[in-house]
Amino acid sequence: MTTKKKSKKSSKQSKKRQRRKGLKTFFICLLAALIVAALVRLVWIETVHVTSEAMSPEYISGDVVAVNKLIDVTKIDRGDTVYASVNGFKLIRRVAGVEGDLIDVRDGVKYLVNSETGEEIRLGDAPGLNYGTIPHGAYCVLNQFMEDEAPDSRGLGLVMRTSIIGEPASILWPPSRMFR
Repeated sequence: MTTKKKSKKSSKQSKKRQRRKGLKTFFICLLAALIVAALVRLVWIETVHVTSEAMSPEYISGDVVAVNKLIDVTKIDRGDTVYASVNGFKLIRRVAGVEGDLIDVRDGVKYLVNSETGEEIRLGDAPGLNYGTIPHGAYCVLNQFMEDEAPDSRGLGLVMRTSIIGEPASILWPPSRMFR
């Protein structure tokens, strides 16, 4: 074999090796990216598809929301929006009542009484809530508008701290609602 033929042959082999090495590197990087994405989803962020108008106009049906799962649930307060799993329902709702607030009953109607200000929220029949003080580690979560029939604490009962998955961080879809 002449040196030209040897050099062409070794050049072709070198290119094949480089191509294989490039493909191997690509697939290793792809696998690493998939593993990182899975870990982020498992530990830090969950995506939620909103299916009701219960929290309109903040979150409407069709929105895809990123939920931050790395929150300090001991610092949740009135007015915070949380994502929780309650009796088989996964909900995005606003915290209306916290530890120490009172569920009061007058003339067959239940009220949520703020322990700090005395302000009352009329809950109506609210079969999921019992008379008494909201205990440590529990929250009363409600829809944005009380007229909405979507499940909240009025029907499902109090939400325990351990049932809170995270807090909505941002809307991912549709693009027109992302940066509002």
